[in-house]
Amino acid sequence: MNPSPENPVPRYQTLLSSIAAGALVGAVVNIVRAVLLLQLERTVGGVGASFLQWRIAEEFSAELPIAVALGIAAGLWVWVWTRRFRGSWLLALVGAIPALWAIVIGGPWTAEFHRLDLLLTEQLAERILGLEAVFGGGILLTWLIHTDSKRSFPGRVGRALALAFSLLVLLALPESFGTVMAAESPLITAREVCREVIVDPDSWEVVYHHPSKEPSLGVVNPSDLYTEDGGERPTLIMPPPCELRFPITEEDGEVHFSVVAGVDKCEHWFKRKRDDPTVVRFEIERNGESIFEADVELKHTGGPPSLRWLRPDHSENLVLSPGDEITLRTSLKGLGREEMAKTRPMVLGFGELALEKVHTRERRKATPDAPSIVLIVQDTMRADRCSIYDYDKETTPALAELASRGIVYTKAHATASWTWPSTASLLTGLLPDAHGVTNDDSCYLVGQNQTLAEVLQQRGYTTAAFACNPLITRQKNFSQGFEYFQQTEIKFIKTPTMMQQVESWLRTHAGLRFFLYLHLVDPHAPYEPSAEARSELALPEPDRFPNQSVLHEYEKFLIQGRGVDKNGKPWRKMFPDGHIEYLSSLYDASIATGDQCLGELVEMLREMGLEDSTVVVFTSDHGESWMEHGQLTHGKSVHRQLMEVPLVMAGPGLPEGVRCDTPVSNRHLAGTLANMGGAELSKVPDALDLSNPESLPELPVYYGTMHGSWNLRPGRQRIYGVRDGRWVLHFAPEGSDYGVPRAKAPVGGQVRLYDVIADPGEQTDVAAEHPEVAERLRQMIMDSLADQVAQQSTDAQIGAGPATMRMLEAIGYTAGKIVEEEE
Repeated sequence: MNPSPENPVPRYQTLLSSIAAGALVGAVVNIVRAVLLLQLERTVGGVGASFLQWRIAEEFSAELPIAVALGIAAGLWVWVWTRRFRGSWLLALVGAIPALWAIVIGGPWTAEFHRLDLLLTEQLAERILGLEAVFGGGILLTWLIHTDSKRSFPGRVGRALALAFSLLVLLALPESFGTVMAAESPLITAREVCREVIVDPDSWEVVYHHPSKEPSLGVVNPSDLYTEDGGERPTLIMPPPCELRFPITEEDGEVHFSVVAGVDKCEHWFKRKRDDPTVVRFEIERNGESIFEADVELKHTGGPPSLRWLRPDHSENLVLSPGDEITLRTSLKGLGREEMAKTRPMVLGFGELALEKVHTRERRKATPDAPSIVLIVQDTMRADRCSIYDYDKETTPALAELASRGIVYTKAHATASWTWPSTASLLTGLLPDAHGVTNDDSCYLVGQNQTLAEVLQQRGYTTAAFACNPLITRQKNFSQGFEYFQQTEIKFIKTPTMMQQVESWLRTHAGLRFFLYLHLVDPHAPYEPSAEARSELALPEPDRFPNQSVLHEYEKFLIQGRGVDKNGKPWRKMFPDGHIEYLSSLYDASIATGDQCLGELVEMLREMGLEDSTVVVFTSDHGESWMEHGQLTHGKSVHRQLMEVPLVMAGPGLPEGVRCDTPVSNRHLAGTLANMGGAELSKVPDALDLSNPESLPELPVYYGTMHGSWNLRPGRQRIYGVRDGRWVLHFAPEGSDYGVPRAKAPVGGQVRLYDVIADPGEQTDVAAEHPEVAERLRQMIMDSLADQVAQQSTDAQIGAGPATMRMLEAIGYTAGKIVEEEE
């Protein structure tokens, strides 16, 4: 019987159909949205599609009932509304519009890492629209089902459409649900470098080579597009014609061969006839059978090059076994060997050339006993500018809050006074001369070093790094062991710019056991403090102050030795009044800005419920000089202002409210955090556990720099330092007095000795009063250097290519090379 005013539909039937319609809308919105997410050909927060699918499936069972419940609530609301009023279709249409939004961005019932911020950026607006979408969708469908007026739109047409829609959904629902729930946790692919052929020339057998250039280790840069796999990499340079071979040994075992091929972009700029391009051919053979061939056409186009690294397509061909012999060959297509020998040697070859063990690991959950780890390295942050170390300005309240529930080391030291060597030590636990990253000509972290990320990944940790400093890149292999590695190019990226990506990654991986490395740069010039921090801590800008670039100009002025008279005495007035003080106050404000971001990150972990299962560690790679010893910025000495850095550890299993005065090196964080994750850095023979400060022995702490300035002489100097109890020694192996040529430097160099108990600022050299102490400490440094060299996995050095040098110049890191002392 058809419903009519005389024969109304029983109320309980309309109630049940309202509930059913609302539930259907809630389920549809949730499932369709999940399926759409799976179809996206992009990543969210550095997460691939398979990982995202698994995360959606993991939360799906919790989200679906909530969405259905909200849909039922919407249906009930419509049922109540339609009992009293007619013409509610206007309201239903209003609700239909946000229903479309819900399919795209989701609603407040979903975990936040499932939402796509494609159309809206304000979280409040997203939440309101998401909630309205469920109600609106329920209103629309319920009203279509319950419309009983033949004279009003849509009447019978509406009921037909509603029925067709419902049937379609019912047919699609099982398949959609199955698609979502079929996802499994993607396994971790962990790679362990067994041997780097590229730094093992003894393993090469050169069959033939270009008469003017033998195969050699160098750097090739196909293009400056790092994000598109075009940036410079260490390369076995093989100008055509060239062929060499190397064997896979029993010691290697079964391995995966990691290799790329590329032509340096400089080859684009050599003039060639447009109708006669040069074609470079790369070939790789295994036991005489081809496993990779690629041609690269070079022609002078007048425009920027667009070359990339070439990679083999079929990874199964790159699985090698003992007894296999690999042949690498470069040639010029269409030319014989004799013709090629008459050509100019070209810059091209094979990169990576690593033999790796590939392991798969299940992703594990974080617990208080097996916690996630967040390691924050705030670049260029000296300890004595932090309020937790009794600085008279309130620069680090968030760090103080973190410290209140953990450990504060009051005498923590970096291993170097600039970024490359110090960061490599933080990731490996080794001193610079052991891991080999010491200078511009040795800035590649060879893969045979073992990293913290690498050993944690082997234990089921999901690993990620966000590097805001352009020195920390995958091209220098700082990405070893990281599944996801976000880097910058050319310029520094301040933390507020990176926080949204970090939050997205964290929300996606919440609940998993992860190792997150954040290399931040807020206190590194150029300074970009927040408005709040600037107003509280920065001085007014001096009159006629040009811009922050004057800091590097003043730095060059000092390095070139122009700030001293003929006797080597510093000028009383070198810089305009107020300039250094103003820049120093911006430095303080930038520390406070980074501290605000630290507070936001800790609060983020708390909101996600991760605080009780996450260890948070905060430190720095080095400090900053503000004319305390006649120097600016960093890298130039090993004084306290550069070497003493903050170190705070907090989280499950760590003591709370502890301040430790034992001098330590922050390189021991690598071994400590590895142990927390159930792993071990087996290549660090002197590892210490910083998680138990009461049991720490007081041992000498070593550090150094290859960019040092000694006695105001121009050019770079090697300077090493050691702290042993109350004594600190600085040792310059080629050191001499001002005005004395390097060739006439004293045999054995020069030293300075400081009693840091009586002279914490390291202002008075007491080496003459304590020669036996000075000699003992100098010999300790020499013995340490010998031990470090013995630990090296290779003596090969891979330096910075032209692209890296341009980047270093752009960010002010090459000031020390502007003037080198004449011999």
